[in-house]
Amino acid sequence: FGIIEWPIDDNPAFIRQTDSGTELWRHETFVAMASFYGPSGMKFASIFRDGISVEQNNSELNRMGLTLGDVSSITPFPELINQQWLRRYDITVKIRRKVTRTYNIKSIVDGNVAISTGD
Repeated sequence: FGIIEWPIDDNPAFIRQTDSGTELWRHETFVAMASFYGPSGMKFASIFRDGISVEQNNSELNRMGLTLGDVSSITPFPELINQQWLRRYDITVKIRRKVTRTYNIKSIVDGNVAISTGD
């Protein structure tokens, strides 16, 4: 099991602009791949796929600030190890999270500014 891609939302939102700062909200998606080996690999990949889709399991992800985005099809991918073909089955899972960061960017409320046009 490992993260193979970490694309980001290209459109972060700046929310809650106050006199003391602003918040940036961005949605990130983790793409993770799990591989299951051996004669029972297909069975365990199928159990994993179905189990991660159960609402109770997504609730546990929610407690950590994550949510299930998508689950791929199971891909058979035989692998040659020590001159022997080993059955391997891959599945990818997309998990999303919202990242909130606070920046101490002050807003300009009033300024003593004079604009000169050069005339």
